[in-house]
Amino acid sequence: MSIRLGGSLRFPLEIWDMIIEQLKHEESAQHLGRLAQTCHVLHQRTVPRLYSLVRLSNSESGAHLAVAIEQRPELAELIHEIRHKEDSGLEVFSGRHLKFYKMAAGLPNVETLILRGKLRPHKATQYTSYQARTPYGAYPVVKLARTVKEYRDLGVGPPGQSQFSPPDTPTIPWEFDRGNETLFGHALLQNPPGMPALRVCHIGSDRNLCGPSNARDCPCIPRFNEAIFRHPGLRVLCIRGAIFQPVESASYPLRRTDTPLEDLTLLKCTIQASDLEILLEHPQALKRFTWRGAYPLPAEDDPEIEYVVNDYVAALVKHRDSLEYIDYDLEWGSEDAANFSIFTNVKHLTVALKSLAGEECTELDPEYDLLPENLESLTIHYDELKYWVPQYIFGLVEDKQLPNLRLFACTVRSTSPDAWQEKYDNFSVEPTKPPRSTHLCRDIDTWQPRFEAFNVELRTEILPFEEYPTWAPKYKLCPCDQLWLFHRIPLPPIDL
Repeated sequence: MSIRLGGSLRFPLEIWDMIIEQLKHEESAQHLGRLAQTCHVLHQRTVPRLYSLVRLSNSESGAHLAVAIEQRPELAELIHEIRHKEDSGLEVFSGRHLKFYKMAAGLPNVETLILRGKLRPHKATQYTSYQARTPYGAYPVVKLARTVKEYRDLGVGPPGQSQFSPPDTPTIPWEFDRGNETLFGHALLQNPPGMPALRVCHIGSDRNLCGPSNARDCPCIPRFNEAIFRHPGLRVLCIRGAIFQPVESASYPLRRTDTPLEDLTLLKCTIQASDLEILLEHPQALKRFTWRGAYPLPAEDDPEIEYVVNDYVAALVKHRDSLEYIDYDLEWGSEDAANFSIFTNVKHLTVALKSLAGEECTELDPEYDLLPENLESLTIHYDELKYWVPQYIFGLVEDKQLPNLRLFACTVRSTSPDAWQEKYDNFSVEPTKPPRSTHLCRDIDTWQPRFEAFNVELRTEILPFEEYPTWAPKYKLCPCDQLWLFHRIPLPPIDL
């Protein structure tokens, strides 16, 4: 800009506010930082927007932000939302993670946290880093430094820097376990607990667990514990790609607390039914519960143990009177059908057919009381079309067992690209235009008017393998997937 900015401030400040808002949403944080350093007036108007939503791209930027808050404590009150692109909130690998956690746990006004870790690029170093992270002994710093070097040799992190850095202190505090090293472990140790204004949290990793054995063989997968469920203000929580690991330390008491958590989403998480029941003792009245794409972790003492879907449904029994929305789209089932009828106030239910009816079920009798009586919408996911499903639901509607039902949706997932292509070939449809559901289920045209007679909409959707693979479902619930790549947050601008 060739003209002195002080002269340009003759423009209405509303115009500058529009420019700042545009830079905030479309440009790097560095642009806002440079604008704030031009003059005192723009500094005052830019800094609150610069720190209201903080986007971090790696662990260095998180540590950089921690230093900025340490030097300028008044900036902590400006932060209302943090989005971290490469931190699951459960990392215990580097001292820089701990710096960020200690800083974030002390933020008084942060309302939203979106933290998402990424899969390590090389399996051989996953085990090395895990050994450096385990709390079962004191590992020398040289061990950790050697692991960091392996990652740097692989080119991990932005050019010229590494997202995995050695601790700044000569010793690593391994004496407290990984439960206390997580973000919410730090928050819970404060008195009163840290982040008092926090209401929404999306946390976890981008890992996809392909099955129980995959979950066991990947020790690098982040672990979560009870600490996050005991936050006194959290209302919306989403955890993705993590394994539950109980806290073994006595550093803080594990007494049961009543929290205001209302919406819980577990995506690609691994947890046993007994542990899930314990975690759900903390929320006072859960209203929405989503558990998708998960496998239970086999017990080490009995790897052949059979897991029953009903056990996981029963884990929600404390919230039977408050739950209004349940999504149990699991990738596995058991021999027995799952009973959701105990949740009398549930209005929206999404469930996989193998979880609802059992893996080997070929037909259900309308006399089976499996669904909540006050349902308004029902979505059933299954891999291959079952012609008896509409008949079963219609029998319930006709017998007035579902008097409030207004929407019944069937989502059919193709099991393989070959099977999907075969369907295209059979109906001579262009691959770019998926066939209508009536082509795959000729009875739908018959069932639709029969449902309409009872004021129920019958909806079907066919999802190809590429769009909804069973091993890595597409989830639109977690905004972590929409994080942008921004530069690191600059140090606070100097007052002019």
